[in-house]
Amino acid sequence: MAKRRRLKPEPGGSDGDGATSDEGEPAVLDPVWKIQYLDEELGIGNGGGSGSTSSSSSSSSSRTSGPGRPTPKRRKVSLEPEGGDAIDIAAKAREGGYTLDMNPQMPHSERVFKSGSLDRWYRVQPDRVWESLSQYLTFEWHGIKHAVGGCVDVHGEGNERYVGRIVDIRARDAQHVNLLVCWLYFPRELPVVKTYGGRSVHGKQLYHGKSEVLASNHMDIIPAYSVNGPVTIDHWNEKHDDEDGETVDGPKGASRLYWRQAYDLKTGELSYVEQRCACKQPENPDKPLIRCDKCKLWLHTECVEQAAKEAETKKHKQKFAKGRVKATLEVKEGKMPKLVIQSCRKGSSKAESTETLVHCLDCKQPIE
Repeated sequence: MAKRRRLKPEPGGSDGDGATSDEGEPAVLDPVWKIQYLDEELGIGNGGGSGSTSSSSSSSSSRTSGPGRPTPKRRKVSLEPEGGDAIDIAAKAREGGYTLDMNPQMPHSERVFKSGSLDRWYRVQPDRVWESLSQYLTFEWHGIKHAVGGCVDVHGEGNERYVGRIVDIRARDAQHVNLLVCWLYFPRELPVVKTYGGRSVHGKQLYHGKSEVLASNHMDIIPAYSVNGPVTIDHWNEKHDDEDGETVDGPKGASRLYWRQAYDLKTGELSYVEQRCACKQPENPDKPLIRCDKCKLWLHTECVEQAAKEAETKKHKQKFAKGRVKATLEVKEGKMPKLVIQSCRKGSSKAESTETLVHCLDCKQPIE
């Protein structure tokens, strides 16, 4: 293996059929790369990746195992073959020439995946061609330096935007630079997946923020020239919420991307996210929460408002027209939170406004 060093890719040479070298001879095009996963070979998990293929002679990233592809049929699997002997995963990996991606993007939670972690054994085919390429720690594109372990913004087909973590950099020369990336998913891209609780969900959920992405162990080979630039992706550790509801390294008030949840392509499973409120649903960081100092429970303001609206409607159901009750939670610094309830009596167009204390949805005590 060649010594790792810095590389500056040059445009051209990977433009597809008809590319030529400086001498006018037909340029050597990169093969169609295929990533094989050991868990698929052994039948562990649901085979979510199905050996994703990538061609670095394409002008965009492939994401062939991502959204839009039919979800693989799940099957029951076991780590023990018919003989009853447990499979030595590491030994099988060494025999097959697999490499372990020690995925650093793991949520900091006591309950992450029922299946384990995002770490995944993989190999790139054709393996002899891949291993013959020079390996680098960094590369420079449009005057910007990128390094292994960093995250990049990648342009796909049309106006599609992808983000990924650089796992490896390989090149034949400055015109044939390939990146092994591990994708982070935008919530809208999620196929049908299982939550930690076992529910099937698809696409963006109510708790996903506008700048949220999900870590994954889905890998692809892409050409270096498909990179738009570097991107910063923060990790939001929900366990670090302090007494005031701010986060140590969280996304509140930030416009750049962040992640807190992960998607395991091996099993089609999402990692656990912290539950809030009496409704037992996660927090959307784009929406405010209110905390009960008595029972220490965080409440969604939407749930507090909905509960007040239902209570007021039930209390005066004969007086108010259907759908004419509105509850708004007001929180001002240094003052107790209050609910402003606006209602309209039957036969009247004039709204009446009243104020009331906010009560916890769990312990029923006033929130100060």
